[in-house]
Amino acid sequence: MLVLSYCSILFFVLPHFFYTQARKWNVEICYTEAHKSSVHLILNGDTYTNITCPNEDNCFTTEIDLVNDTRPHSIDIRPSTEFQIVIENKDLEEAYGVLCEAPCPGAKMTLSNWTHWTFEVQRNNAYGKYEFYIRLDPYVKQKVVFQPNSTTANKSFLLPTEMNTLSEIKLLTRGKFQLGTDIKVKNMDTSEIYSCIYLLDQLSQVPYHECKSINDSMWRVELTSRSRLIRDRVVLTVLLVVHGSGIHSLHQLRLKKLAYIPTFAEFAIIGNLRMNEVLVYFNYPHEAFDIFQIVITNALTGKVYGCGNIFKPAASKYSCKLLGRKIWQLIIMSSEELEQAFFVEIIQGTLSSFSKGLVWQNLCEHGYGCVDHFYLETYEDNEITGLKLHFLDKPIRINDIRLKNDYAEYEFKIKEESKDKNERLIEFKPLRKVKSQPNVTQLILKIVVGLFSLFTVLLFIIVIIVSIR
Repeated sequence: MLVLSYCSILFFVLPHFFYTQARKWNVEICYTEAHKSSVHLILNGDTYTNITCPNEDNCFTTEIDLVNDTRPHSIDIRPSTEFQIVIENKDLEEAYGVLCEAPCPGAKMTLSNWTHWTFEVQRNNAYGKYEFYIRLDPYVKQKVVFQPNSTTANKSFLLPTEMNTLSEIKLLTRGKFQLGTDIKVKNMDTSEIYSCIYLLDQLSQVPYHECKSINDSMWRVELTSRSRLIRDRVVLTVLLVVHGSGIHSLHQLRLKKLAYIPTFAEFAIIGNLRMNEVLVYFNYPHEAFDIFQIVITNALTGKVYGCGNIFKPAASKYSCKLLGRKIWQLIIMSSEELEQAFFVEIIQGTLSSFSKGLVWQNLCEHGYGCVDHFYLETYEDNEITGLKLHFLDKPIRINDIRLKNDYAEYEFKIKEESKDKNERLIEFKPLRKVKSQPNVTQLILKIVVGLFSLFTVLLFIIVIIVSIR
């Protein structure tokens, strides 16, 4: 009976004990300026804590215990200069926060629900460990870290839940040296994905990423010309016509000039695009200029079509047949120690293919004759007859430059006459072309797969013959 009584007591007491166990909530407070004194915090009016600030930092973290069913709903902080506070429980996948901007009231403030988001940042090539800074004013100031030999980095962050309805997001980054990056933003609550283009504010000259909500029917349209032709143009209004393969659609587009390179871009809902024919009409003929490349990229999947063999059947009208991309690897050897931003023009007779913005970074240990690799794209099959490297500032000293793919490798030498024309442009002409040797391992694998397929077919035929008999 005594044992039974103890068991009965435990049966009623233990559930209550576990139910009233405190949950730990992570607290992060960030001030706009470095803070020296300690921070006094009151959560929900009855939970007190002090945070010391020994390193004069902007952000401080601590943990606070709350009973299981209790959620953060109010906060009082001293001192109450401009700050942002986020209180998160990762087990519950819940977060609450508030942003206090000047003038900050200094009284108890109500917390609201915040939602998890992620950045995905991709770059053209893999360096050593590299840091990328992103701001989403006024809530987010993040450092995204690329691990060595990685081309992709992810970073999670929190925003007020009312921002779930945003159709467009503006991200600030650090200038020319973010040219070789591609950013996607995802709302983890709604699964909404945003794709970004890199623009330049014409008044402040501050670069930023403009990110728009996308789906699998949305494509990024890019028209590229030459800097001397577009001059001070920052907006381009055109009619894009896509037809072929059961598609005939018209799209009125207002394209914006990308930061630092002679390309205009905008998103359009096109649908199931393939190797269609596209036509571009300038809305205002007097504003027309020659287009050298058209690239259309699926904003969600990254599928790319483009063309460089562009016809001009009439004034202010351009047309071409979209083709799949051919990927090349550009190999540059240089002892240049400073970062330099540039873009590449691949010459194919009278045609040109333009890369996105690229950045040279000398991160090798010995510091001399460093080699960097960049991935470029062409869309036509014409023979490569030259290379142009367009630098945004001072050109780097190039010791060796090559261009190769699975079928061929080109070696180049500098054209001496190009040095006097444009201080930011280096032109190269082919020195020799070498056919790439087939990869022995891949060749053996193909033979093995072929023999296995043949053996399977023969076995299948034998089984059929035997079953008939």
